[in-house]
Amino acid sequence: TPTMLRASLDRTSDTMATSAAVTQRVDAVTTEAVLGRLPELFGGSVNDILLAALARAIRGWQAANDILTRLANIR
Repeated sequence: TPTMLRASLDRTSDTMATSAAVTQRVDAVTTEAVLGRLPELFGGSVNDILLAALARAIRGWQAANDILTRLANIR
């Protein structure tokens, strides 16, 4: 079955066995900003900041892979 991007699902390569994990370590200053200052500045929680960071990362990945253009052309 095709995905939203009109790409066929490859059941041999689109599996958990072919997935990857990325680990990023940050310094103490960045950690303090994410866990302390940013939630206070924006009136939110740590989860709000982490969700916003995830959304920005996904948006950057989409742009780098021309996914936004492909999604816009789906009708």
